[in-house]
Amino acid sequence: RRTFHVSEAVSLHGTVAMYLAAAGTFAAALSHLKLAKSVDPDHPMIDLVERDLAVRAMTAGMVRPATLTPLVEFPHGPATPALGHT
Repeated sequence: RRTFHVSEAVSLHGTVAMYLAAAGTFAAALSHLKLAKSVDPDHPMIDLVERDLAVRAMTAGMVRPATLTPLVEFPHGPATPALGHT
């Protein structure tokens, strides 16, 4: 099959993003989140993935919980703008 529904693409990339974040590969997780957002930025899965990645980043000590200010930089820039938090 060569054609996929928007929800299938967003769900696939969102699920992969959460899996990669759980495995500690945040840069790759953010790339998949970006792909999901490029398909449909208003899809409900996007909010779920952003929250999951934010919580995992806080748990890993990568951002300060109160402000979501990054404590570390990802190879392609700071973590929080990619998560949609400024």
